[in-house]
Amino acid sequence: MKQEIVECEEKLLQAFRDSDLAVMDQLIHDDLIFNGPTGELIDKEMDLSTYRSGNMIVDIMEAIDREIRIFADTATVSTVIYLKGSFLKNPIDGKARFFRTWKNFSGQWKVIGGSSVLLQ
Repeated sequence: MKQEIVECEEKLLQAFRDSDLAVMDQLIHDDLIFNGPTGELIDKEMDLSTYRSGNMIVDIMEAIDREIRIFADTATVSTVIYLKGSFLKNPIDGKARFFRTWKNFSGQWKVIGGSSVLLQ
């Protein structure tokens, strides 16, 4: 199951790089709860609208390190991401640690929760 989660993580990162809203919609649960790097609470619609509007542009988004734990139909992932792009036309170039919780719903893994923190 760890390999399935790795594949889901990579698919999600590619969707962010491509601003592929259809894939994001497929992989993110409708009731997502995500804590952003400055403490803001983000739901699925907020996340998708950031990409839909073009406010978030990703040039590079690569996983550097990843730890995965499996608990039956749930998995937790802690990963360091190198991110280069822009948000609201402000440049982004650095590393962040993301924590995501995936749950399997009838054979489909979806992100149900997460958080991110910027690394120095």
